Amino acid sequence: MPATVQIASPTGTTTSCCCHDDAAPGLGVSDERWSRTWLKVAIALVIAGQGMIFGLGYNTADPRPEFGTPVYWLLNGGLFLSAVVVMTLLGPPLFAETWQTLRRGRLTVESLFTLTMLGAFGGSLLSTLTGEGNLYYEVVAIVLSIYTIGKTLGARSRQRALEAAQRLRTDFDHAWIAACGPEGRRRVPLAQLKPGQRVLVAPGEPVTVDGHIVRGGGYVAETAINGETEPVRRGVGQEVFAGSYAVDAMLEIEAYGLVGARKLDAILATIESARLRPSRLQAQADRLTRYFVPFVLTVAVGTFLGWSAYVSWQKALFDSMAVLLVACPCALGLATPIAVWTGLMNLSRLGLVCGSGDFLDVMAGARHLVFDKTGTLSGERLSLAAFRVLGGADEQRLRALIEAAERPIRHPVAEPLKELGASPELVAACAVADSQVVPGLGLKAVVNGPDGKVHSLLIGTLELMSEAARAVFNKEAVDFEAKRLVFVSCDGQAAAIIALEEKLRADAEAMIGELRELGTGLAIVSGDPQPRWKDLAGVTVMGGMLPEAKVRFVQELEARHEPVIFIGDGVNDAAAMAVSSGGIAMGAGADLTKAAASAVLAGESLRALPAAIRVCRRIRQAVRGNLVFAFSYNVLGMGLAAAGVLHPVVAALLMLGSSVFVSWRAARSARIEEPAAMIEIDDK
Repeated sequence: MPATVQIASPTGTTTSCCCHDDAAPGLGVSDERWSRTWLKVAIALVIAGQGMIFGLGYNTADPRPEFGTPVYWLLNGGLFLSAVVVMTLLGPPLFAETWQTLRRGRLTVESLFTLTMLGAFGGSLLSTLTGEGNLYYEVVAIVLSIYTIGKTLGARSRQRALEAAQRLRTDFDHAWIAACGPEGRRRVPLAQLKPGQRVLVAPGEPVTVDGHIVRGGGYVAETAINGETEPVRRGVGQEVFAGSYAVDAMLEIEAYGLVGARKLDAILATIESARLRPSRLQAQADRLTRYFVPFVLTVAVGTFLGWSAYVSWQKALFDSMAVLLVACPCALGLATPIAVWTGLMNLSRLGLVCGSGDFLDVMAGARHLVFDKTGTLSGERLSLAAFRVLGGADEQRLRALIEAAERPIRHPVAEPLKELGASPELVAACAVADSQVVPGLGLKAVVNGPDGKVHSLLIGTLELMSEAARAVFNKEAVDFEAKRLVFVSCDGQAAAIIALEEKLRADAEAMIGELRELGTGLAIVSGDPQPRWKDLAGVTVMGGMLPEAKVRFVQELEARHEPVIFIGDGVNDAAAMAVSSGGIAMGAGADLTKAAASAVLAGESLRALPAAIRVCRRIRQAVRGNLVFAFSYNVLGMGLAAAGVLHPVVAALLMLGSSVFVSWRAARSARIEEPAAMIEIDDK
């Protein structure tokens, strides 16, 4: 649940409880590095496109330019230099990573990329120097571009998550302690404090330690801890935690949890460690590479040794290089990015913005979707459920008086009371003469009403009311089912009971039904110990789920090899997202949550989720089919190359035809087959 609660600071400014969005405009050092990387990739792709045109023309020409002529060297030299330029621009990180993994005795996907690239480059260079065989210099640019794009997207996603965690940690790394002087306190780094010291927190300020309240009491917004947007009352002897905010009272807190020992630090540490782990697709590719690379090398070496006994070493070397070249997964290398990029684009049309292509595989394989309740399935703000007038009071006038009194108040409970539907003319005729927030209880106000009379209002909890009014309220409130009741006394008399409640998103139940049809397991968790709904569309709502409980629940599912997608919006959801296979953050969620998530639901419609699952499952099925095709194609091609019977023109046509086929199949798999749903989602 995002901390979008607006509260007034001691200086009169407005503070947003947990959101942090102060990124400076312009390019920082890291942004410049990313920009340079994308510029290099763009140059490489342009070179690859030109290389494919000239290379295909050369390979299929009959007759070809005569060996040794100026035209021959101009064409071959230009393609050679283009490959060298791309290797200079994008090759160093790949070469360095390959060398490091080989030194550690490991074969990873970097080894496959390097082997494929060197095979294409070596075979093409041999063809250039001998005048025999085909040219595949453009494969160098394609392979390096695909590798660099994947690595850059993954690194950028990890860096954003780590930067968001660090920003949040910085926001909560100081505290106020008592001191001599006009202000009566001073701000110090948490590192200078010791357990047992007392800190002071003014209304609107963050609580930066875990501790017990020893003086003061009032409402505390604990969104980062329990995910609930509604503040809770905290008083002497009760615990408060770093990441929460004092709403309406000065608190004196005895700290027991400082830097490194707070619940907030545990959440951030979980996120940081999770983002540094390799992705699932990366791990799968590495496992496949451990077997495929030795197989390719064995066939290439065997080809060279076998043919060396019958033909010249140049011919044997060319055939072995042809094995490495045909082992290049060009079909898969083109088709998989097409499927991923097309899928990402179509998911964005649904309102689901993904951080990387890994999310497509995770979404397709998810066995469980775990939803946070407040702010995800329900709205972020409390809404008006009922307004009951007592004692024959004038309802329209009373609504106007309440709206006028609450309008200047910055408090989550005050927000729905500012929109009671009173006549604008009546509200405008009201004038607040005096107003006082009573910490943890409510509001006292004196309002000049539209009837020309001065009215004394009490708006808040039962404890704020007179004994006589409490007796009336206790009798009238019996049949209210809403969790939050606000009592209103006007001129000493019980005047109204206002019921506030969470409001379920309009399409939440329809979305749950669609997910069930897809065979996906569902769970709903809430930090609220007594959630408004006990179940939603037949799914039990698990209450009292604090961040550590959500993490344990997700880990238990993952331990049973049941991949989880966690959908939430608050800082308290970020740790659960980090340990799940994938996470989806709501667009209005906290910065840290969006950074930790695999994707962000930018739109308002939850029905984008089942539509996205269908798209992702089709893409995964197509990619797996293309993998089988590419593997079969590579094995067959390697066999023909090793036998020395693969005609150059046939090889070029096969490579072109297979690439076109799997690319078309990949693009087709990522389409959205439900235009009616798309229109409905877009309209919303």
